[in-house]
Amino acid sequence: MPDGVAFYQVTSSACAATLGQNEAPAAFQATCNASNAFALQEIARIQPEMVVMAQQNSHELTDWNEIARHLRALGVKEIVLVGPVPQWQPSLPLVITKRHWGSTDSYIRDQGLDQRILKTDALLKKKLDPTVIDYVSVIGSVCEGITCLAKVDDGKSLMAVDYGHLTPSASMYVGRTILAPRLKHLLRPSNS
Repeated sequence: MPDGVAFYQVTSSACAATLGQNEAPAAFQATCNASNAFALQEIARIQPEMVVMAQQNSHELTDWNEIARHLRALGVKEIVLVGPVPQWQPSLPLVITKRHWGSTDSYIRDQGLDQRILKTDALLKKKLDPTVIDYVSVIGSVCEGITCLAKVDDGKSLMAVDYGHLTPSASMYVGRTILAPRLKHLLRPSNS
């Protein structure tokens, strides 16, 4: 985050964004509902210029346009949805060790790539209203069809520690090369 840019984060594991009751598994439902209500309460209180949202999966079940319109009604000027990252079955480390061990290629084409997440990304690109929400397609930046970036840092680090959670190196790569260029025009120091 650039110096002088105020940053506030509300996150909850296993919780999808929603304006109403969350359809999370029963064990998480109360926590997810409380987390989403708290996030909306804080957005209304703080009135940030920008809200950045992300979730792991089930994007099709979330009405992102409705959420963005609601946030705009609260005074938020920019709403950004960061799309899903490539996901691997059963995991990227196993895909690499079983079928790509010794390869120096950073991009791989493999049947272990979860095709559903590629369809989700394509659906979001079509479904989202660009007048209310800015979509950042991570998949569109790291995949060409079903060939995806699997290694960063000159092949020293994998993109994911498991099926899809980014490694620290991959998080830095995504932040530096995908998110920062897309958000730079939106980020202004709070003292300017």
